[in-house]
Amino acid sequence: MKRYFKQGFLIATMFFVTVSYTGAYFSDSVAVSGNTFTAGVWVDPVINEFYSNPATGEIEWIELLNKQPSVLSLSGYTIEDGTGSQKNLNTYSIPANGYLILAKGIDFSFTLNNAGDIIILRKYGISNDQVTYGNWNDGNIVDNAPAPALGQSAARIPDGTDTSVDSADFQIRSGVGITPGGPNV
Repeated sequence: MKRYFKQGFLIATMFFVTVSYTGAYFSDSVAVSGNTFTAGVWVDPVINEFYSNPATGEIEWIELLNKQPSVLSLSGYTIEDGTGSQKNLNTYSIPANGYLILAKGIDFSFTLNNAGDIIILRKYGISNDQVTYGNWNDGNIVDNAPAPALGQSAARIPDGTDTSVDSADFQIRSGVGITPGGPNV
C-alpha cells in the first residue's frame, strides 16, 4: 500500500510540475477554462499585428492569433499598453486557427503611442505575449519592433512567429500588406 501511495504521489507531482512549468496539457482530451483540447499541447494566442498610427477616419486595432485547432476562450486574459490600462477579455474568443481584431473605442480604451509603446497580453496577470515598438524603453530598446508610420501596421512575418526579439518578428506593412483578421503576407 505504501509503495502505491509513493508512486501515485510521484506521478501527481510530475504532472503538476509539467503543467505549471510548460503550460502544456497532455491527454486524449482535456477541458481547461472552457476549452477542449485533443491530444496536443496548449499554445497561447499571440499579438500578431497592430495598427497604432491610423490614417484619418480610421481607428487603432490589435490583432490576436489563435494557433490552436479549436476555438480559444480568452477567459482570464487582459490586454494593455504601457500606461497599464487593462481591458478584460473574458467575454471574447478566437476561432480555431483564426484571428480576433480588438478595436480602439470598442474593445479597448487606451491609446497606442505613435512613436513607441508596449502591448501586453496577460493571462491571469502573467505576461503571455508582448510587443515593444518604436522608442518605448523596456530596458532593451535595441530589439524593439519598428514603429509604424501613418497608415502602416506592424505584423509578425510569418504569422505567429515569436523569437522573443520584436525587431526580428515584426515588419512594417502598408497598403494591401495590412491584413486585419487575415494571414500576414
